[in-house]
Amino acid sequence: MARRLVRAAFVILTLAFFVAQFANGAGRIAVDTAPGMGRIGGAVVLLVAGQVLVGEALVSLAAPGIGAGPARRAFHLTHPSKYIPAGVAQAAGLTIALRRAGLSTGSALATWALHTLAVVLGGVGAGLVVGGGTGWPMFWAVLGVATLLSFSRSLIVVVLTRVGRVVEAAQTVASTMPSQARLSACLAANAAGLVLHGVAFAVLIDGSAASAAIAIAAYALAHGLATATPLPGGLGAREALLFAFAASDDDITLTGVVLVRLLLMVVEAGFALASVQRSG
Repeated sequence: MARRLVRAAFVILTLAFFVAQFANGAGRIAVDTAPGMGRIGGAVVLLVAGQVLVGEALVSLAAPGIGAGPARRAFHLTHPSKYIPAGVAQAAGLTIALRRAGLSTGSALATWALHTLAVVLGGVGAGLVVGGGTGWPMFWAVLGVATLLSFSRSLIVVVLTRVGRVVEAAQTVASTMPSQARLSACLAANAAGLVLHGVAFAVLIDGSAASAAIAIAAYALAHGLATATPLPGGLGAREALLFAFAASDDDITLTGVVLVRLLLMVVEAGFALASVQRSG
C-alpha cells in the first residue's frame, strides 16, 4: 500500500511540474518569430533520434545486468521526473526502477551516477570540440578532448575511492564500476545524442552553416553544464547558457531556445507513455 502511494505521488508530482514548466515555456513563444512546420517537424525527428541515443547510453551500462528492454523502459519512464525541483526525484525514480528490474542497489545507483556524469562530460566535451573547430579558439577544442578523455574508469575509481572516505555512497559506486568499453559506449551515445539535439536547435533558428555549428556547440555545452545544476531539468540555467553561447540576441534565437525545450519535453513525454504501455 505504501509503495502504491509513493508511486502515485511520484506520478502526480511529475505531471504537475511537467505541465507547469511546459505552460511557462509556451507562454514565452513569440508566434511571429516561430519557424515553419517543416523545420519544426525536422527538429522533432532529430530530437527523437537524440533522445534514443541518450537512453541507449544508459542501456549500455545497465543491460548486462537486466537486459536492454527493462533498462530502456526504466530510463524513459522516469526521465520526465527531472522537471521536479532539486533533481532528486529523477535520480530516486530511476534507481528504484532499475532495482525493480533486477539490479542491486549499488549497481542501480552507479548506473544513474555514471550516466549523469556522461551527460555532463559528453555535452561539455562535444560542445567545446565542435565550437573549437568552428571559430572558437583552438584551446577550447583541446579542452573538449581532455574533457571527453576524463571519463576514464581508472580516473573515476581513484576519485570515488578518495571521496568514499567521506561519502559512503561513493564507495558503493566505485565497487560496481562497469568496464571501460561500456563507459566509452555510454559517453559516445550521450555526446552524439546531445549533438543531434543541437542540430535540432540549429534547424529551428535556421542560420548559416557557420552559425549552425555554433548553435550545435552552444546547445551541447549548455545542456551538459545545466545537467550539473539542481534546477528542474536545467530550467533557467540551460536556456540562459544556450542563449549566451549562441552569441545572438535576436527574437528568432530566443524563440528557438524556448521552442527546442518544449519540443524535447513532448518527445520525452512520448517515450514515457510508450514505456508505460510496454510495462502494462
